[in-house]
Amino acid sequence: MNLILDTEYPRKRMYDMIVDNDTIVGLGMAYGDSTFSQQGILLVKFDSSGQLLASNLILDELGDHLAVSYFWGKTCKSSNKGYAFTAATFYRNSAVLIKTDADLEVEFIKEYEDTVNLSNYRYEIMPIEDGYLLYGAIQRPNFQDNAFVRRVDSLGETIWFNYYGAYEDDGAMLDVQPIDGQTVVAASVDQTGNNGSRSTLRIIDLDGNVLKSWASGPDPEVGYFRKVMVLPDGGGFLTYGVYLISVIDPSNKLVQPAIARFSADLDLLWVKHIGKTYYLSGALEYFDIEQTSDGFFIAAGRSFINGPNDTHPSTGSLMKFTEYADSLWARYDTGPYPLNYINQHFFGGVGVLSSGNIIAGGTATLGMDNNLWLVKVTNDGCMDTIMCEPITGIVERAQKEKEVMKFYPNPASQSVTVELPSALEAVEISINDLQGRAVSRQIFDEMPIRVELPTGHLPTGIYILKAHGPNGTLGQGKLAILNGP
Repeated sequence: MNLILDTEYPRKRMYDMIVDNDTIVGLGMAYGDSTFSQQGILLVKFDSSGQLLASNLILDELGDHLAVSYFWGKTCKSSNKGYAFTAATFYRNSAVLIKTDADLEVEFIKEYEDTVNLSNYRYEIMPIEDGYLLYGAIQRPNFQDNAFVRRVDSLGETIWFNYYGAYEDDGAMLDVQPIDGQTVVAASVDQTGNNGSRSTLRIIDLDGNVLKSWASGPDPEVGYFRKVMVLPDGGGFLTYGVYLISVIDPSNKLVQPAIARFSADLDLLWVKHIGKTYYLSGALEYFDIEQTSDGFFIAAGRSFINGPNDTHPSTGSLMKFTEYADSLWARYDTGPYPLNYINQHFFGGVGVLSSGNIIAGGTATLGMDNNLWLVKVTNDGCMDTIMCEPITGIVERAQKEKEVMKFYPNPASQSVTVELPSALEAVEISINDLQGRAVSRQIFDEMPIRVELPTGHLPTGIYILKAHGPNGTLGQGKLAILNGP
């Protein structure tokens, strides 16, 4: 399914989402009325078919705006039933913890005011048995952000509060995940003077003590950490980060997603840079990563694709990958709108239903109209279970509009001919199985207009043929191969 979800509130957006017993709980923002005088926190609850079960718009009693973002303001299932959310006040620069019951009715709101620091709003949340760990970044009197963790009880009262990293270094705690009932792993990024930024992993107990730590050098191969994942049975950790390839100028940086694996003792085992390279302003960014029912991982976020008329519309992005950072499939979706760079899309959260199907939630924008958005696909990345292949219709439609590649015959037997509208440099053509694995790949330093690729060695089946050039994907489509039984 690909659904635009309606509620009564104007300018509604969803920035985070979780799955709880096959219901979808979302966190976002909306305005109280059409005068747009006060922005509040929008909580929504849907069933697995996208039917609205409950909603609640929470407004600040003092008249301030409440806000969440891609990177702060998160939701979780509470250990004592219901849900808990973090958000921020706009003018007071403070964080709030909101606890609701299962019907999204507010049980309490706890505000964390700060009269010493400059701002205290960037909070995320992780539930523990008797409360929560709140973490993020606080802007100190020296104008630098510092990473922190605050442990609170089930009513939001502070038990302890710790900064992590040097006072003079600009940094943030980006993700915290539970290892067991007594320890967590925390990922942060710190800028160390003029020597660039580094990524840090820490294993912390529930008293705030650092038991082990690992820190990279400046501009690390592991990238700037965004997420950390705990592998089962003491298998260590995976990290997702943004790897800096080069700096064209201060506002123009070339980056690429990076996945690294660490042992349980925080020894770095390997790093893989995956996917396309992007300028940071238009980078592929994953905002949530969850484990799937078959033990793999699904990442959800935002990307940009090559659209019609040389535009680059933003899309919701999903990628499923293994613990070895092998991509199983990826897809790029928009709402049921015309493919246009004006219409912006992103997934803020992702989860897995009991059926194994994957559901992602976020915001789809049609012009100036923001809407809540849900997409559900199978565990294989397909929306159409009759003709199931891990290829998004968005990419196929964009490529058809551009008409940059043709291939024939289809079905093919001993060979397939690929045609491009003109000769190009540095083109890669690959034939991939339906799990996204390349079974045949050729790289041409000078690609002619027409080339014939051998396919006689491939078993009968359905494949995906792709052509990739210096500026992105030139074309892709389904290829049938018939080579006997």
